[in-house]
Amino acid sequence: MQKIIKYFLIIFILFNAQAFAKENFFQEAKILFEEGKIEESKFLFQRNIVFNPKDSKSYLYLAKIFNIKENTEEENINLNMM
Repeated sequence: MQKIIKYFLIIFILFNAQAFAKENFFQEAKILFEEGKIEESKFLFQRNIVFNPKDSKSYLYLAKIFNIKENTEEENINLNMM
């Protein structure tokens, strides 16, 4: 019985750790973006999308980044993904 409880506990911890890490990518990227570290934030926003493809906030920030870089094609792609 204790083995079963241990397995459930381990699985629960792993799932919660992954969920926290996904949210953490967006928060870190947003902070970097606000500090003006565009390339670093771009990488983290893209990484967040890998884990959470439906995160419209990451696509919006990527569109802002491409707007700053004057890359309208990539900007439009990210806006259309929202």
